[in-house]
Amino acid sequence: MRGLRRALVGIGLVASPALGAQPQGAKAQPRPLSTVLSVDAVSLVRSTLQLEGERVLTDKLSVQLGVSLSLSASRVGREVPIAGAGGFVTRRVEQGNTTGTVSLSPGARYFLWGSAPEGLWAGLQLGAGVGRSLFDSRSDGVAEPSRITSLLTLGGDALVGYSLLLTRGFMLQAAVGLGAAYTTYEESSTLSIGPDNQPTQGPPSRTHRWDFGPTTRLALGWAF
Repeated sequence: MRGLRRALVGIGLVASPALGAQPQGAKAQPRPLSTVLSVDAVSLVRSTLQLEGERVLTDKLSVQLGVSLSLSASRVGREVPIAGAGGFVTRRVEQGNTTGTVSLSPGARYFLWGSAPEGLWAGLQLGAGVGRSLFDSRSDGVAEPSRITSLLTLGGDALVGYSLLLTRGFMLQAAVGLGAAYTTYEESSTLSIGPDNQPTQGPPSRTHRWDFGPTTRLALGWAF
């Protein structure tokens, strides 16, 4: 029994410095949040999936990289009356449109109030995207001239927003601003379908346009 008491006293002497290194009742500070992964809820309404990653550099500055994907396909069929020598005949016409786009959006935010990634911020986000659209038509199962459109978009948004940490990890982001985009289109069409069912391509045409307008962001994310 006396030997057991001596052993317990020795363990207590060894452990006491380590226990004394941290004051009684003190809590470990949580690790600062440095990364946010989010999805834009507004883009989902437009049938687009827009994901973004944000990385904190300092208390006032963070950088972002977003990726946006969209894919849509539709096909409409209807009966079209056509006048002929013997009267009207009905022809079944089917038209389809398939469109896909992908874009990347790097950006940066400066926090006017609060500490990144939470608080009031002003930011600039650039963007570059490519897309392709195919319009095809069939009349009574026979292919008709189709149209292919390729596009390239370059633009940018100036935003003011607020990032709110609701719980430890769950974050809500809202922002408004102004955006500008330049888009160039290249369109090529088939002039006719030959007897061997091979299309005859026409010369491509190119157009471009500028777009200016308000932009919004409402995103849900996870910070860690």
